[in-house]
Amino acid sequence: MTVETLNELLPRAEAGDVHAQEELAFAYVDQDKDYTNAVKWLEEAEKKGHLSVRGAYTLAISYDDGRGEIAKDPVKAEHYYKIAADSEEDNDYVNKACFWLASGHWAGEIQFGEDDEVAVYYLERLLSRQSPAMKDDAKGNLALLHSFSTGKVFDPEKSRMYIAQVKDSTDEDVQRQIKDAEENLSYYEIAKAAQEVMQAASEGEERTRRERAENGDPMAQFLLYVKAPDEEKGQYEHFLISSAEQGYLPAQVRLLGVKGFREGDEVNAYQLAKKIWDNPEFHSDDMYKGIRATVAFQLGTALYEGTGVEKDEDKAHEYLRFVADSDDDSVLIQRARVTCAIIELNEKSPHYNLGSAAETCERVLYSTDTDHKTWALRILMAIYCDPKSSLKNVDKAIEFSQMASQVDDDELKKLGEETLKVNEARKELLNKAEQNDGDALYTLSDDPFFSDESEQYLLRAANAGSAPAQVKLAVRYMLEENKAESFKWAQKAYNSGARNAFLAWTIGFAYANGEVVSQNPAIALRYIREAADTASGDHDIWIDKARAFLMMELCNANGMFGENAQEAVQYAESVYCDSDSDFRDEALKVLILSYGDIDCPAFDQQKAIMYTKMGLDSSNQEVRTAAQNVRNFYHQIVVREVVNRDSALRNNTTYQPTERERIASAINQQLIHYNGATSRSGSSGSSSGGSGSGKKGGCYIATAVYGSYDCPQVWTLRRYRDYKLSSSMFGRLFIKVYYSVSPWAVKRFGNTAFFQRFWRTHLDRWVQKLNSQGYSSVPYDDKEY
Repeated sequence: MTVETLNELLPRAEAGDVHAQEELAFAYVDQDKDYTNAVKWLEEAEKKGHLSVRGAYTLAISYDDGRGEIAKDPVKAEHYYKIAADSEEDNDYVNKACFWLASGHWAGEIQFGEDDEVAVYYLERLLSRQSPAMKDDAKGNLALLHSFSTGKVFDPEKSRMYIAQVKDSTDEDVQRQIKDAEENLSYYEIAKAAQEVMQAASEGEERTRRERAENGDPMAQFLLYVKAPDEEKGQYEHFLISSAEQGYLPAQVRLLGVKGFREGDEVNAYQLAKKIWDNPEFHSDDMYKGIRATVAFQLGTALYEGTGVEKDEDKAHEYLRFVADSDDDSVLIQRARVTCAIIELNEKSPHYNLGSAAETCERVLYSTDTDHKTWALRILMAIYCDPKSSLKNVDKAIEFSQMASQVDDDELKKLGEETLKVNEARKELLNKAEQNDGDALYTLSDDPFFSDESEQYLLRAANAGSAPAQVKLAVRYMLEENKAESFKWAQKAYNSGARNAFLAWTIGFAYANGEVVSQNPAIALRYIREAADTASGDHDIWIDKARAFLMMELCNANGMFGENAQEAVQYAESVYCDSDSDFRDEALKVLILSYGDIDCPAFDQQKAIMYTKMGLDSSNQEVRTAAQNVRNFYHQIVVREVVNRDSALRNNTTYQPTERERIASAINQQLIHYNGATSRSGSSGSSSGGSGSGKKGGCYIATAVYGSYDCPQVWTLRRYRDYKLSSSMFGRLFIKVYYSVSPWAVKRFGNTAFFQRFWRTHLDRWVQKLNSQGYSSVPYDDKEY
């Protein structure tokens, strides 16, 4: 309420001005929906003898519904409704009071005490007013009230009169009441017909009605049951059953209404309903018009649930669809519609039809029935929100998710809130995509909800400058072996700011081989080096390719980049230490020939010995041959030295070996008797590691993970073992336990992907930590004990 209104009315109301009190009450209702304060001031006005029709109606609905902090009070509600309804004024408040007063008195809504006559009085009073509001509702209620054959106000003629007056009404509640009234009148007509037949039969018949019934006359049996007082009908039920078993349609219909699908009698009930449905008279006689949907529903539900008959969704759908297509909005109709929709959602069903299921559920959702709306919402969300659905639709998904987020069902509400959030984000992306936003287009291309448009969105995103989209296209064309397109998109992605090993390798290799762009070794070297030097904690095939390419090219004087042995062995060691690399044999060969070539700038005596031994251990024939050639090379130098020494002795001269010969002699001494017999368990592929006798024992798990006993990571761990763990009692105990358990673990699990990933992650972190603490990763011989 505005401050101005409060300041104007409150002082007057507090001073006892009844008109100000009512105005203040209505302001609380209209502006704040504050019924608590409204009731307070209206009752103040009533105490002083002033209460308008609107005031009385406001008090009535407040006590009727318990609005605000007002407790429900049916007695007060009825009192105030009567004040408004009995007024001689002619407005909507009088009409509403009449309507709710009538609703509270008639059977089915016993709030003020059941009294159909009072209900009829106030409904007819509503019709006597000039105001047109709620008149169709009143007529629909009167049609229904007058249709109950057991009620005090039963009057079929009046019921039909009101039905005729509102048959064209568009109000769904009114149409539902008409439908119920027609059904009631149908049952009445059946009973009336039975009574008339009974009366006719009694005239001129020589035998009494009971005699004819006992002799098996189905009509007499039916009439005897119908005529019996309600409290005695149980005594005559066997006559009704006998009449129905003989095929007398009115008896079958009445028996189905009496017994329905009682527990324990479902089989007989289904068979009875089927007989009724298969009788042509049931479909041709308008007397049964009002109950056809009820019988169809019973048949369909029994077949769907397997109650009293073998479950058959196909036949169930036939009956339930008959019910669902009705224009009525009763609870029975809504349940049939929901069941039909569930059947139509089943892809294996011959009735699979998402469009029909959606249309049916929307009819339920926008009907007056509230019992089945949550089911309808669930189905509509499944149809429109599921990425696998052929009818998925963002706007519809938002519409029904919004509705689901406001229901009382906690589970559905949570689902609605989550789905609404996702689809509102999708809608925002679609709006951005319309403006050719590259990032939005790329996100849409990756969303399974837009799988049908994925290719279109991806290409649009790439053309709009989205680097991730351009990368994705480059990879896709690479896998399709379309090198020209792969190069084009890789270059666009690189120019858009994307940086990764794949892009650098793709561009560099294209310039190196000259197939899709002019060959340019300088440009190729720059990009391939960038790919090779990319930092990665895990194996990356593109880094691996780049390093392998460089190690092979840079160790070749006639290669496109010229010889750079130091850089070649650097990349070769990186490749060799990658246990997942496809080029480890080639890398080992480069390491053997480069470190082992005494004339090579990369020559390293200790590494020459180490890698040559690893080569002799290799299972690859080319690697073993390279290692044998290196060993033979040094052996030949030593042989020449011996020959030179012998010649000097014969000539009585002193022989001083050259530096080259001294180095060759030292290397030869390490290699000449090495036969590749020191393979360690747990090694894999091209080498097993090993550097002669004196080793303390294999680092089994590390060797299995890194592929060699002699590689930078294992050298670090071996140093830690020898200089840290072995220096304490607990450390030595750990080493003992480790060497007793790890061989079995490697043998059992060493080749599994899980074992490799798990230990690689932990060992990489541990090695990095040890390196930071000063443990070196250069070649190492185990400590002697």
